[in-house]
Amino acid sequence: MTDRELMQQALDALEYPGPSWPDARQKIAEALRARLAQPEEPDWSAAGFGKPQREWQGLTDEEISELIRNTHNTGSFVRAIEAKLKEKNT
Repeated sequence: MTDRELMQQALDALEYPGPSWPDARQKIAEALRARLAQPEEPDWSAAGFGKPQREWQGLTDEEISELIRNTHNTGSFVRAIEAKLKEKNT
């Protein structure tokens, strides 16, 4: 259930109490308590960032070995790693 659906159920129960209102109120209260017990998502906008679109992708051991085989000095190895990570994460 989304937060919006949960809030709508709570609002409906408050606005239109009927014969099953005590039961509905208890179920909604339980759902609200469960949701409040869940950790909050970080507010990325407060830090000036947008919410991450997807999880970071690192390099596999095989990809690292391939980069080592195909580069001949430290500088080009670092640039190759940078390029590969950019490719995987954009």
